[in-house]
Amino acid sequence: MIVSVLLLPSCKESLQSDSTMSFDVDGSGVNIMSSELFDTISYLPLETTKEGLIGIMQKMRFSDSRYYFLTGYNNEKIIAFDKKSGEHLLTIDRNGRGPGEYVRATEFFVEKVYWPPSTSDIITHYY
Repeated sequence: MIVSVLLLPSCKESLQSDSTMSFDVDGSGVNIMSSELFDTISYLPLETTKEGLIGIMQKMRFSDSRYYFLTGYNNEKIIAFDKKSGEHLLTIDRNGRGPGEYVRATEFFVEKVYWPPSTSDIITHYY
């Protein structure tokens, strides 16, 4: 089993290679070492830009090439990052009540674009 874990930018110290992480998986108070859960753990530092700050993360989706996050509370944004480099690619921030805007985003879907020929993804619905 191979699992990728995203390292979100923060003010905390970064993990050293000899650091250990433990998880309380079921809320029982019993911690399990990450090495017992995963064969491999990779960290992907995400590019820090003003438009790409994540804050409160509500949802995460991913495609072959990107990670997508629904962030915020009462001012939601969808933020996309490149899956290999962590580069900030786009932010959808259209809060409002006008055409093409949304009052509140609570869910979104990502689909592969097949026509016209493209290697990118498209967010088809957000609501």
